[in-house]
Amino acid sequence: MEKVTDGLILVILCLFLFIGCQNNPTEEMRFENVANASKIEVSHFYEGEESKQTIENSDAINEIANWLNTFILNKVSFPEGENPEENENRESFCFIVYNEAETTITEFCYVIDLEQCYIRYQSQWYIVENPSTPTFT
Repeated sequence: MEKVTDGLILVILCLFLFIGCQNNPTEEMRFENVANASKIEVSHFYEGEESKQTIENSDAINEIANWLNTFILNKVSFPEGENPEENENRESFCFIVYNEAETTITEFCYVIDLEQCYIRYQSQWYIVENPSTPTFT
């Protein structure tokens, strides 16, 4: 009986050891915060040109939030200096989302790179499995 108890304790200790050694998951994307924004600054990059727009209309903000919530995302990684933003032929929309106190809630970019679309959020890259062109800009 004592050997069974010792074995059970050893198994439990091993479980705690493996659970404790796992990497902490990256912060989840919080696109639901976009719907609560008071203002969104959008920078559009295309063919070497940049245009900026500030969106403060609640209907347009909800349209952006709804657009983001349709995406199916899968995390992907790229070698140093080879991410989609490095491609000169890409188009991108970068968003800075503010609350009523003018504090940044979140920032992210939607990158259209030839045949694939990506989202960069907190220096992590996600491939968009069901991309769509933004219609709100």
